[in-house]
Amino acid sequence: MPVRKIDGLSSEKSGAQPFYLEMRSVLAKRAVAQESFNAIVGLKAESETEGNTAQFLAALARDSGLEENEVLEYLGDKPSTYAQLELLSQTMFQNPDFFVTLYDKPVNVKRKKAALNAVELMLDRYLYESELRQEMLLSVLLSASGTSEFDETFNDIQRQNQRQ
Repeated sequence: MPVRKIDGLSSEKSGAQPFYLEMRSVLAKRAVAQESFNAIVGLKAESETEGNTAQFLAALARDSGLEENEVLEYLGDKPSTYAQLELLSQTMFQNPDFFVTLYDKPVNVKRKKAALNAVELMLDRYLYESELRQEMLLSVLLSASGTSEFDETFNDIQRQNQRQ
């Protein structure tokens, strides 16, 4: 293994050390990808809801205009986080009755405003987590693609120094 000299410092790798470092690098990159995949699967998997959450979501879906058989097909017995977010952020706004009852009474307006703010905060959190995963994956991808170019450039510099 060649000796790397950078700013007067040198590091010599011998024996099993290069293989071990390469394996650690590969395993770290794999762990980042696996964590991102697991997070996405977790959003789409059935979730254990506490209390009457499933019944509340089913009632909300029926109020949004879905038929009883569509509600069961759409949400299932244990609605996933993804299905819950979709229902709360999209489906309920597709029903015109939502907007008709919105301006019913000032107290009702405040209640719905608080509920909409809560849904907005939930969506912002999931979007933020998704952006973090995307940045993490992009960082690993750039790191992996830059390694070969670094090695090529480093080797070119070493060859030029040896010729001089």
